[in-house]
Parts: sequence; C-alpha cells; structure tokens
Amino acid sequence: MTLKRLTSIVAWVVLATLLGACANPNAMRIADPESRDGVPQGASIHRILVATTRERDEDPTVLFSGERETALSFAAIDVSVPPGHQTGQTERPSQGRLDSKKHFYAQRVDMLADAGDFSGRIQ
Repeated sequence: MTLKRLTSIVAWVVLATLLGACANPNAMRIADPESRDGVPQGASIHRILVATTRERDEDPTVLFSGERETALSFAAIDVSVPPGHQTGQTERPSQGRLDSKKHFYAQRVDMLADAGDFSGRIQ
C-alpha cells in the first residue's frame, strides 16, 4: 500500500469519526406512523409545549436540529412515557426501532402556527 493511499484512508476515517461526533445523542425521535405499536398498558402520555429557535430537521424522525433559526417555532408534542420509567432516566433506544413498552418517544407532533396559537394551548 502506498503512502498516498494510506494517508487517504486515514483522512477518511478521521472525517467519518468527526462527523459522527456531531450527531445529537440526546435527540428524541418521533415514532414513524408505521412503527407505532400504540400506547401500552401502564404508559402515560404527557403534552409538552415547545417554543424554540432551533431549525426544523430534514430527518422526519427528528423534530428540530441543532441549528439556529431566526424566528421562533412552536409545537405541541405528546410524549409517551414507558410503563417501567425510572425517575431521572430518559429511556430511549441506542439505535434501531422504538419500543413504546421501553422508550420515551414523541407519539404525536402538532406544529403550531404562531405565538397566539401557542398561548391558547397554555390556558
């Protein structure tokens, strides 16, 4: 293997490692409608209201990216909390399919039109 080829391989490995480090490990995934298996017995749903300056993510299973937006975005999110939830833990898959019996996930997402719509949901 030539030095040029080896250098190229090392550069690609370093680039892939750096890009992988940019992923948000704390992002809550949105359940794909086809993969939702309903709310299991003992689970609970909590409505969360969100006002953020984060940009919408291109990935349909992630609501907002880590990038900033100039205007506020508003959403109402129904979060499914698994029946075996332990206080202080956020149960989520390291990879693969969401399981409503084990993981937190956004069961339903309603993007809200504006601050007035957001305020109306608070009251």
